[in-house]
Amino acid sequence: MLEQTPLLSNIDDEHYNGVLSETVGVDNAFQAAQRDTKYSSVSSRYVLQLCVLMLIFNFTQYAAYAPLTAVFEDIICTHYYSSNFHHLPLSQRDCKVIPVQYELALVKGYKDAFSQIPSIFLSIPLGLLADRIGRKPVILLFLLGIFLNDTWVKVVCIFPSQLPLRLVWFGPVLKAVGGGANFGTSMLFTAVADVTREKDRVPAFLKLSAMEMVVQIAGAPLVSTLMSFNNWYPLGLSSILLVVAGLIAILLPETHPQPRGTILVSPSTVYGQASISGHNEGVQLADSYFQMFKKVVLRSYTTSGDLLKNPGILLSLAVFLLAAWGAHSWALLLQYVSQKFKWEFSTANLLFSLRCGITLLLSLLIIGAIDRFVQQKLGIKSAQKDLLLSMGSCILIIVGVTVVGLAQSSILMVAGVVISALGSSLLVSFRCAMIALFPQTPVASLNAVTAIAESFGILISGPVLAAIYSWGLSQGGIWTGAPFLLASGLHILALAIIFYLRLTRTPVQVSALLERQGS
Repeated sequence: MLEQTPLLSNIDDEHYNGVLSETVGVDNAFQAAQRDTKYSSVSSRYVLQLCVLMLIFNFTQYAAYAPLTAVFEDIICTHYYSSNFHHLPLSQRDCKVIPVQYELALVKGYKDAFSQIPSIFLSIPLGLLADRIGRKPVILLFLLGIFLNDTWVKVVCIFPSQLPLRLVWFGPVLKAVGGGANFGTSMLFTAVADVTREKDRVPAFLKLSAMEMVVQIAGAPLVSTLMSFNNWYPLGLSSILLVVAGLIAILLPETHPQPRGTILVSPSTVYGQASISGHNEGVQLADSYFQMFKKVVLRSYTTSGDLLKNPGILLSLAVFLLAAWGAHSWALLLQYVSQKFKWEFSTANLLFSLRCGITLLLSLLIIGAIDRFVQQKLGIKSAQKDLLLSMGSCILIIVGVTVVGLAQSSILMVAGVVISALGSSLLVSFRCAMIALFPQTPVASLNAVTAIAESFGILISGPVLAAIYSWGLSQGGIWTGAPFLLASGLHILALAIIFYLRLTRTPVQVSALLERQGS
């Protein structure tokens, strides 16, 4: 009852009807605003929790990167001189000689390549499993696999006399528990997509990706300082923080809107009949989970086949593959700068801090402002806007890595690092574009195949870049930067694909897909 409601039941007053409709409309708008506010609050809290997890995980990886490179080089150098020049004093040993640097590039290259194998073969099954049982269990498995691999690599380094250094190549077998780093990262992005609207997705993705930048800005001075005392201090810290990341993941809420873990498992199969003993119930339960996993694996091949039949998705995956291949050239930056400009690893490590400081500014301020300008002022929406941002980012990366590869002075090299950092939002904006371009595809499955594409890119890049870098060292001059020149060419191909998608995947086509999905 309202203040304007007449006492008589026969209501023909037009004034009353108008007031009533206005009041109800205001009330509905107020309730909608309340729902939006509540949704925004819950969404922001979930995104914050996922950002904290991403922050800690990235720090564990970053804190181990430069120290492991230094430890690898020291082990290889010691073995090289003890085998060939055992009489040479330690003070006269030069670890920057080509044989040592070649072996270092080879060990790191194949280690990074083999690390991608779990993501390639398990991303689709685990992505479908995440759609069935939720994101949280899969994220926990991913962290467990990372911890086991990390522990194995450090054990090999602790016992270099008993264990050949190349045994680190077998660490990725342990990553298979959870699909590897690329798949785990894609699951965190999937969880963010679960709790955000499409219009808020780019800022949320940028916040998540910015955690890597925060780590490298704040972590570089800390890691470099710890390395000045002992390379094992940051390595020990990374192991501790991996455990902390696992504990935080246990406290995460489930973000999947409707986990369907029970769909593939019938109650009679899981719980058994009342007459079945406890032992038989356990056997039935194990068998039910085996059957569920079998169905998920079989469906994964069907799903991946269906996705790859779509030319647009196939081209999008090619962008991820090329960009990941090219971006992996930065894995050689420490070695490249140390060899060419005679920088210490602890000093060269600060380049990542510089690069990520610019990327963080880009993620938190510049890209957000450009995103609003393109949407509000230019009226370009959704996928077309994200494709434009991707193209601009790709151009900056092409210019930056070319400068780094051709630089003959450290100042010019640093300028190239800065320019390339301005394009570091490439895969974030393109991921958003792909989700908008293919709205009928489940987000988890789409992110899973992108993880596979990125893994393939890194799998190829590891051995290829190591071989190209070794060839460049033997040639000397500008050719020492050959991996970065290759990265420039790969990004040129990626730019051509993005431009083609922008021409062919028009807003009208995307709107039509959305309408068909709604109907």
